[in-house]
Amino acid sequence: MIPSGRAGARAVHALTATVLAGLLTYVVLALVSRSVSATEFDQFSVFWSLALIIGFGFFLPVEQEAARLSRSGPDEPALYPVMMRVTAAIVAFVVVLVGIASPLLHGVLGLPPMLILACALVAVASGIQFAARGRLLAESRTTAFTNVLIADTILRVALFAVVAFASATLLGSDADVAFAFALIVAIVAAHAWVVPWTRWSPYDPRLGRTFAAAVAFLVGTSLCAQILVNAGPILIKALADSPGLAGAFQASSTLARIPLAMITPIQAMLVGPLAALAVAGDHAQVERMMRRVAFAALGLAAVGGLVGWLAGPWLVELIFGPGRALSGPDIALLVIGVVVHVTLIILTQAVIATGRHRGALIAWAIALFAGAVVFVATLPAGPVLAVELGFGIGSLIGALVAYALVARLARVGHVPEPIEEEG
Repeated sequence: MIPSGRAGARAVHALTATVLAGLLTYVVLALVSRSVSATEFDQFSVFWSLALIIGFGFFLPVEQEAARLSRSGPDEPALYPVMMRVTAAIVAFVVVLVGIASPLLHGVLGLPPMLILACALVAVASGIQFAARGRLLAESRTTAFTNVLIADTILRVALFAVVAFASATLLGSDADVAFAFALIVAIVAAHAWVVPWTRWSPYDPRLGRTFAAAVAFLVGTSLCAQILVNAGPILIKALADSPGLAGAFQASSTLARIPLAMITPIQAMLVGPLAALAVAGDHAQVERMMRRVAFAALGLAAVGGLVGWLAGPWLVELIFGPGRALSGPDIALLVIGVVVHVTLIILTQAVIATGRHRGALIAWAIALFAGAVVFVATLPAGPVLAVELGFGIGSLIGALVAYALVARLARVGHVPEPIEEEG
C-alpha cells in the first residue's frame, strides 16, 4: 500500500500537471488565432476538432483498458503485445477512414489536401501517444504519466511559437498547415520513447480477445463523447456562411471548457480507484461519490454560466484576439453544457469501473442521439444555438442515464465481469 503522504504528493503533482496542461492549451490556440486569418482559423478549428475526435475517440480506450486490466491480474509485459496490436489495427482503420472521407473533408468543409494528410498523421501520432500513456498507467507510474503530459504540452507551445514567429514572413497562407504538423511532431516527440516497442511477452490470444472486445465497446463510447463535444466547429463550418464563425465558436468553447480541459487528461486515472471500490463490492460508496459529483455540478453550472455571460466575450477576445468571441449568452450556454458534460464523463467512468462497458456505451449513445435530435429541431434558430443546445441537453440526458446505471449497480451489488461474458 502506498503511504498516504506519498499518495498525496502524487495527487498534487497530477493536479498541477493537468492544470498546467490545460492553461498551456489556451496558449497554443491563442498563438494560432493571432497568427492566421479568420478563414484559416476556421480551417484549423475544423482540423483541431477532427484531431480531438480521432485521438480521444479512437485511441483513449487503449489507455483506459490498459489501466483497468492492470488492476485485475495480467502482468504489464503481457499487456504490451495485445495493446500494440490493437493500437496498430486502429491506426490502419482511421487512416483508411480519412482517405475515404477526404472528398467530403475537401469539398464540404474546405480543408486543403495538406490538412487532410495531417488528419491521417494524427492517427499515427495518437497511436503512439496513447500506447505510451497506457503503458505508464499499467505500470502505475502516475508521476511519469503527468511528466509526459507536461512535456507534450510544453513542446506544443514551443513549436507553435516558432510557427507563429515564422508565419508573418515565411509561411503566409500555409500557417494553419504548419501549426497542424507542429502538433503532430510535438505528440510524437513527447511519447515515442515511452512506447513499449520491444518489451513484450508472448502474445496471449485470450487476453487479446478480452482487450479487443473491451476497446471496441470503449471506442463506441469515446466516439460518441468526442463527437458530442467537438463536432460544433465542423457543423458550423459546413452550415454557416459567415467566415470566422467556426473559429469564434472554437475560441469561445475552448474558454468554456476549462473544467473539461482539467478532467480529460486524467479520466483514465479515475478508472483504477473506482474499479478498486467495485471489486471490493462497495457499490454504495460509488453511488455516494457520484451523488456528490451531481450536486457539485449544479453549483458549478450556475456560477460558471453567470461568469460566462458577464465576462466570457471579454476573456475570449483577451486571449484569442478581436472578433473571436461569441455573445455572452452563447458562452453561458457553452459553460453550462461543459459542466454537464464533465458530470457525464465522471458518471460513465464509474460505470466502466464496474466492468459494464456496454452500459457506458448506452449512456453515451443516448446522449449523442438526444443531442442530434435537439440540434436538428433547433437548427432553424441558427447553427450556433443548435450546437449549444444539442451539446448541453444531450449531455444532460446521458448523465441521467449514467446515474441511473450507477444507482442500479449499487442496488444489485454487481461485481466486474469479463468483457467476453457481456457480449
